[in-house]
Amino acid sequence: MASSTTCQQGKMKLHHDKHVKFREMAVSDTILAQDHLSGQNWQPGTILNSYKVQSDDERIWRWHVDDVIQNNPSKSTESSTMQHKQILLKTILHSLHCQLWPAHL
Repeated sequence: MASSTTCQQGKMKLHHDKHVKFREMAVSDTILAQDHLSGQNWQPGTILNSYKVQSDDERIWRWHVDDVIQNNPSKSTESSTMQHKQILLKTILHSLHCQLWPAHL
């Protein structure tokens, strides 16, 4: 029973991971940050550290990952393609493992 549950939970996680957006940002990355104070929706800026963004007009504010998108599409596309391939490989390996050794999970 436990091995069947473990296998099912693994399948659920892998299914979730296929649809999740990976957002990796580093210090000095150029971004677009959602600006809730001004009339403009998105402000260009730079990540200063794990919780601060500096806009092009020199304002500094705290940011949340949901309010920031990368302003370098080639970097994010390359990264997400690699992560998608890794998830696909994990899904295949997990599926094979559950089929070949169900009692050993």
